[in-house]
Amino acid sequence: MDLIPFDKKLLPHPFGFRNMGATCYFNSMIQALLSCTSLTKTLLENRNELEYRSNPVAKNYIKMLDIIRSDSITPTEKTSMLMEMSVYLWLSVTDYLKQKKLTISIWSWTRRQS
Repeated sequence: MDLIPFDKKLLPHPFGFRNMGATCYFNSMIQALLSCTSLTKTLLENRNELEYRSNPVAKNYIKMLDIIRSDSITPTEKTSMLMEMSVYLWLSVTDYLKQKKLTISIWSWTRRQS
């Protein structure tokens, strides 16, 4: 795979998520991922590939990207929609980790003992 250069045009305008308990760690991870323009470009260019369509984490992250990049949604609506999508993204990540027999904790990623 070739290195995908940083693309400033793919960076979202700064915004924040509402903290819902221990979700601040997750929210900061999402914000860090949003600054990885190579990830954004890859997901947007390959969104119709089965590998991405069938992965709930990728699907919800792409939905979040669509909201962020939309010109037809007001900033207030975007904030509300992004808070809702962050919950769906959190749930899809935790479900994915459960399927892989991994757990997420505030302090570290751990492998479940089988």
